[in-house]
Amino acid sequence: MKRYLFFIVMIMALLAAPLVLMPAFDGGWTTETTELAEAPKLLNEEGTVNVSFLSDAGAYFEDHFAFRPQLITANSKLTANVFGTSSTDQVITGKEGWLYYSGTLKDYQRTKTLTERQVFNIIHNLSIINNYYKAAGIDFVITFAPDKASLYPEYLPYYIAAGEGISNADILKPLLEEAGITYADMFEAFENDERVLYYRTDTHWNALGAALAYKTLAEAAGKTDITDYDQIPYAMENTHSGDLAEMLWPEAVEPEEDAVFELESHWEYTEPVEDNMDDYFITENPSADGSLYMFRDSFGSALVPYFAHDYGKVVFSRLTPYNITDPFRYETDTVILEKAERNILSLAKEAPAMPSVSANIDADSTIETRTTCSTNESGGYYVVSGAIDPDYFTDDTQIYVEVEFSDAQKKTYEAFYLTGENAKGATWDYLYRVNIVKKDGVQLTHVNVIISFEGEYVCVCERSEI
Repeated sequence: MKRYLFFIVMIMALLAAPLVLMPAFDGGWTTETTELAEAPKLLNEEGTVNVSFLSDAGAYFEDHFAFRPQLITANSKLTANVFGTSSTDQVITGKEGWLYYSGTLKDYQRTKTLTERQVFNIIHNLSIINNYYKAAGIDFVITFAPDKASLYPEYLPYYIAAGEGISNADILKPLLEEAGITYADMFEAFENDERVLYYRTDTHWNALGAALAYKTLAEAAGKTDITDYDQIPYAMENTHSGDLAEMLWPEAVEPEEDAVFELESHWEYTEPVEDNMDDYFITENPSADGSLYMFRDSFGSALVPYFAHDYGKVVFSRLTPYNITDPFRYETDTVILEKAERNILSLAKEAPAMPSVSANIDADSTIETRTTCSTNESGGYYVVSGAIDPDYFTDDTQIYVEVEFSDAQKKTYEAFYLTGENAKGATWDYLYRVNIVKKDGVQLTHVNVIISFEGEYVCVCERSEI
C-alpha cells in the first residue's frame, strides 16, 4: 500500500510541477509565426469582472508552464522518431528533413483563392497608392514572397496534393501590370534558378535566396548600381536556426547551413536595433546612392543587408496599416511593398493610412438601402466607414463618399474597398473606408455614400447627425 501511495504522490508531483514551478521557470518562448498569451486579468479595463478569466488563465498556462521548451522538444522528438509526424498542427514534417508552415497550405491547395471582388478591392487600393506616389515622382514596386510549398512541393508529404487553378499571385500579376503598377515577379525569378534558395527548417528564403530577391526587386525599381552577388565569394556555415525547427524542438535545434558573403560594407543603423525583425528602423551608407522606403514583413528582414549596402538611406517598416505618407519625410526615391504570398488577402482587409483621393462625381438619385455609415476621428483624419447593402452590390461596384463641412464646403472622395467579417464570421467584400484630413475649426456635418449601380451613381446612405 505504501508503495502505491508513493507512486501516486510522485505522479501528482510531476503533474503539478509545470504549474507550481512556473514563477521560477517561466516557459514563455515563441517564434515569428506564433504569439504568446498574455497574463489573465480578473477585471476588464472598464472595471467589470472578466468572464473569460478561466479560459484566459488556461491559455496563459499553455504558453508559460515551467520547462515548456524542454517538454515540447521531448514530445516533438518522440512523435517524429516514432510516428514520423509533427507534434504541432502549425508545422508539417516533409521529406528529407524539410519542414513547412501549415498556414501556407491553403495557397498550395487553392482553398484560399481570392474572390473576384477581393481581387477588385486589392487592385483598386494599390492603384490609389501607386498614383499617389507617381504624382510625387516616387517609384512604387510591389512583390509577393512565395510560400515555400509553392517553390519546393516535392518535399511535402505524399498525402498533401496540390490544388487546381492558378494562385492568388498569378491572378493579380496581369491586373497589376494593367493598372500600371510595377510588379517584381519572385515566382518567375526563383523557379528559373535551380539552386535551393529556401531553408529546410525555416519558412523563409536563405541568404542566396535573399540575394536573388534583392536583385529582382532592385532591377524592377530601376536601380543600376546593383551588387552582383553571383560574383561575390561566400562560405557555407552552420549559422541559421530555422523558425519551424524552433517551434518543434526549441531545445534541440541543429543550425542549418547558410551562405556568408565575403563582402565589406559601410552601412550602419541610425539607431540601436535589436535585430532585423524590429518593426521600424533606418540604415545609412555614405558610400551609396538612392533613398528607399520598404514596407515589408518577415521575408523582408533577410533583405536588409543587401538594400542597406547599395542604398544611401533605407527605411524598413513592418508597421500596419501602411503609413503611405511616411516616405515623404525622407525624400524617398522608391517605395517597395513586400508581402508574403500567404498574406495577400490582407491587402484587401486593411486600408492604408493616407488621405483619400477626391473624385468628381454626383449622385443621379437617392434610394433607401441597408448601407451603413459611421464616422470617427483617427490619426488626424475624419474616418467614414461602413458596409454597402449587398442587394445593391456587384463585383465591380464603385464606392464614393460625399461630405459637407461646417464652412459649407462640399467634397467627394474615392473610398478604399475592403474585405472583412461580420459577427458570425462570414466574409464581407463590400466594406469601405474614407480618410479625410481634418482642418482646424472645421467640422464634418453631412455624409452621403454613393455607389455605381445599374449605370448610374446612386446615393445609398445619408447621415446628417455627426
